[in-house]
Amino acid sequence: MNINERGTYSPLVRIWLSSVCLVCFWNFFTVPYRIAFDVEFEGVWRQLDWIGDGILLIDIFIKLNRRYKEKSKDVDSQEQFNFRIAPTDLLASLPIDLIILTTGYTIGGISSTSAFWRIPRLLRMHHCFSYLYSWRDALPISPSILRIIKLLLILASSAHLVGCAFFYTAIQEGVNRNTWVINEGLLHTTPLTQYIHAVYWTMSTMTTVGYGDIIPTTNTEIVFAMLVQMMGALMYSFIIGNVVSALTDLDATGVLLRRKLATLESYMKHSNLPSELRDKIRGYYQFLWSRHKDVVSPDLLSDLPQSLRVDIFSFRYAEMIDKVPLFHGAEEKLLKAVALRLQSRIAAPGDTIVERGEKGESMFFLINGRASIHSGEKQKAIHSVGEGSFFGEIALLYSQTRTATVVADTWCDMLVLTKKDFDHLLASYPKFSLEIRKNAREMYRTNSSEETKEEYKAESWKPLDLLKSKSKDRSDKSST
Repeated sequence: MNINERGTYSPLVRIWLSSVCLVCFWNFFTVPYRIAFDVEFEGVWRQLDWIGDGILLIDIFIKLNRRYKEKSKDVDSQEQFNFRIAPTDLLASLPIDLIILTTGYTIGGISSTSAFWRIPRLLRMHHCFSYLYSWRDALPISPSILRIIKLLLILASSAHLVGCAFFYTAIQEGVNRNTWVINEGLLHTTPLTQYIHAVYWTMSTMTTVGYGDIIPTTNTEIVFAMLVQMMGALMYSFIIGNVVSALTDLDATGVLLRRKLATLESYMKHSNLPSELRDKIRGYYQFLWSRHKDVVSPDLLSDLPQSLRVDIFSFRYAEMIDKVPLFHGAEEKLLKAVALRLQSRIAAPGDTIVERGEKGESMFFLINGRASIHSGEKQKAIHSVGEGSFFGEIALLYSQTRTATVVADTWCDMLVLTKKDFDHLLASYPKFSLEIRKNAREMYRTNSSEETKEEYKAESWKPLDLLKSKSKDRSDKSST
């Protein structure tokens, strides 16, 4: 398939794959129908066939000539990889019927306009179900819904194919035989009526044991019916099992949450925890559920390679980090490194996030919720912060006691950057350390209290001093 360097589908490729998929479904439903019910397409219908044939030929041409941005390790060269194409796809795309129609040749007495010559087109059908997943990122559809759609398509396709075969079997018995078509009086009805009756029998036979209103009478029809019943039993089990699994996956997080809550309820009851504490624990998990988080989110991304985790955290948090004055002008690589070191933390209503007088060791990004900032002996709220706010960044620059208390007014979903991680980043990005000092001077010249300004002047900034000492040691060694 055509994919970009991220392994995802571009809009143009997605539209093209959908066009190819539509042509494959067109052929899959029209070719058996035309053969079984002896229908010949003329005029516009034949032109639609030719348009579909053109799309399949263009798709083969694209597969033979496109340049992949990702190279496969399983091939020796890029050229060999470009020309790796399934022989069945090539056969399915050849306009055999058009060639026979143009030349006028017939084989085995089959008419040059017969849909028999289009049977190879059905070989492309197996790609359609994989093409469906090209839309999984473009549409707000969960993978479980896509699975259900795929199962319904399999059921409809099977019923269509078996229904056409059931009618064709009866017709091949001859008009003088006591076939189900004769018994039902369908011989001289329209092809659409015949098709509806055939598919009705197929659905009732595949999903149950049939209702007995359409009965196979000849030996050939009875053998065919037994084969369909066996296939239906297997397909019924397969589809029911997959549908149940897909419906369960739709609420996978909810199922996991309920199991965890059931275990916690048993633990809280056994431990005789007070009702207030129990309500707080339940509220925490309800908050997780309302935020659409997985209850095991810390482990959810642990199996991914670091590069993918960096991309995920950068996509979600880089813009928020860049709003902090300290990080203005930071390169994208550094913002990604900061995002990767953010730690999730949740505070319940009334919880103290930051305590006045304690030593500051981290800054906070408020993702969701509201909190109040309190100052003074009476702890009066002087300010309120909400979604997208940040506080405590002064703790990243140098150690000092907190000058205010921050209390959660609602459930607060936060990200925390510790001073230890911040110092490690400064050591890894020396150039950015100088920019940080410049931004810090500008920030605290205008916003900080006199006490903070004096402390900033007097306090030695350990990360920068460490960097300076390292660079001095290197220069001394090089001079010797």
